[in-house]
Amino acid sequence: MATPVDIPKDHRFIDLTGKTFGRWTVLFYLGKTKNMTMWQCRCACGTERFISVSNLRSGMSRSCGCLKSEMISQRSRTHGMGQTVEYSAWIGLRDRCNNPKNSKWIGYGGRGIKVCERWQTSFENFYEDMGPRPSRRHSVGRRDNDGDYDPHNCSWETPEEQRVNTRRNVHVEWNGQRMILADAIRLSGLAPKLVDNRLRRGWSLERALTQSASHYDLHRAKKKQGTTNV
Repeated sequence: MATPVDIPKDHRFIDLTGKTFGRWTVLFYLGKTKNMTMWQCRCACGTERFISVSNLRSGMSRSCGCLKSEMISQRSRTHGMGQTVEYSAWIGLRDRCNNPKNSKWIGYGGRGIKVCERWQTSFENFYEDMGPRPSRRHSVGRRDNDGDYDPHNCSWETPEEQRVNTRRNVHVEWNGQRMILADAIRLSGLAPKLVDNRLRRGWSLERALTQSASHYDLHRAKKKQGTTNV
């Protein structure tokens, strides 16, 4: 049971007792912990917790978690897809970008990867843009690994396609511009598999992107693709 602490006499101190922040109602002052001013609060659902004044005022904490659960539940009831893999994929990518406690956050939100405004609060928009997952082997992939989650950068991809895209996401200098290799390949008009094969064989970027495709090249690319798909 938390024990109240007397309110400081300092006239600059703001007493929050009885004030509400989101679903929290402030009950009493708890003192300072690690330079953070703490208050005992009760959520509208009845749960009590101690919350720092900074989290209360900034809106970082609006409830004990019941508000988020209700919002997710409401969205699930609205579109009726709360138990689908597509919905789980949407929840997962948002959590990786928005939640510092997510184990994968450092590689996503931690390095500036964001979810576009269209997808941030609407699963319906995400599903409209992405469509159903083609198979159990597909997951959400990003064409530019440094780019955000948005309709122009994302598609359903197999593990093999994601590995290829990872290689193509390196930045190169092409036609006087810095771009990812995938964009340079697209501008060349050549088949991505063909260019990938050439680069793995040690061709220079200039030669790989400018030399027209020969029968031998196409045969090797098709043979390599068939091996990958086995």
